[in-house]
Amino acid sequence: MRYALSDGGVIEAGAKLGEGGEGVVFEARDGKRAIKIYHKPLAGAAGDKLRAMVSLETAGLAAQAAWPEALIAGPGGAIAGFVMQKAAEPFDIHAVYSPRDRRDKLPRADWRFLVHVAANLAAAFHAAHEAGVIIGDVNHGSVRVGKDGRVRLIDCDSYQIMQQGRTLRCGVGVDAYTPPELQGVSLADVDRTRDHDAFGLAVLIFQLLFMGRHPFAGAPRVPGAPTDIPAAIAARAYAYADKGPLLKPPPSAPPIELVSPDLVRLFEQAFAGKGPRPTPLVWHQALMAFAPTLSVCPASVGANAISA
Repeated sequence: MRYALSDGGVIEAGAKLGEGGEGVVFEARDGKRAIKIYHKPLAGAAGDKLRAMVSLETAGLAAQAAWPEALIAGPGGAIAGFVMQKAAEPFDIHAVYSPRDRRDKLPRADWRFLVHVAANLAAAFHAAHEAGVIIGDVNHGSVRVGKDGRVRLIDCDSYQIMQQGRTLRCGVGVDAYTPPELQGVSLADVDRTRDHDAFGLAVLIFQLLFMGRHPFAGAPRVPGAPTDIPAAIAARAYAYADKGPLLKPPPSAPPIELVSPDLVRLFEQAFAGKGPRPTPLVWHQALMAFAPTLSVCPASVGANAISA
């Protein structure tokens, strides 16, 4: 299938890579790019945002995001789809932080690898923010991971950007990665911030370091404590908080002390604090400082056990 680009060029689609609620993604014949074709062509504000994204200077983000590079022309001036750099990284991030999936897909990956991925994730968020972009819809399917631990942000067409003083919003989100102040709010009516992104980033880092556990999934300390994750987030019931009044870590959960005191403090600040959340750069620095403290457990020669 050949598609006409809005700049007058042509691109040819190859194998289908995936399909979602918005559209279908194909590999381009050149093997270096991918093509997303919407089920319904974009017009209005959604089309304006995609046009603005293609024109946005994102040099610092190009290596870490599948950013829209060119538009595919649709009927009546609408946008049928767009061309982006192909995400060579084969795994969704949930396949990396899930112990079962990781055992199948990355059997040699140990805890040092997860810390490495978390640091790269923080670096990717920092690059997005430095480019003036707000991710908005942070979730377990919005990040791809390579076998070497490299990270790539995907689904970039939903991001929030600024164009000539106008905010082009991200109107979607996943409750489990949405900060308490936005729970139950119409996201299409909200200007998202870096601090909102920082909450979702902290959740993903926590899941990477704690075997896929969600920081707001816990056992109740008192009757009536929220056990549904969105409700727990809304109540700021961080399950691993020091002396948290509502939730405690579930049975058999890895202890929070598994990580450095600095990382413990950052999780507290991200999930239970009242001030600004740790920025991606702060997370990256703390994770890079933590990584050299890890070593292979001498009692597990040839295994992947890690000690701190």
